[in-house]
Amino acid sequence: PGSTLTAIVDDPQHLPALPAPKSVEHLAHAKALAKENPAAVAGIVRGWVSGEAVQAKG
Repeated sequence: PGSTLTAIVDDPQHLPALPAPKSVEHLAHAKALAKENPAAVAGIVRGWVSGEAVQAKG
């Protein structure tokens, strides 16, 4: 059957924190773009909704 916790051990080894997932960084960039250029973001979303492929300018 199951076992019960009989002791709590203080682990002196401190492990480094994991970095934030890249998706968090991508979301932050997307939010910044939406604030800086809402018309561009609206065009991108409109393309997604209509199913059109948007060509990158450059």
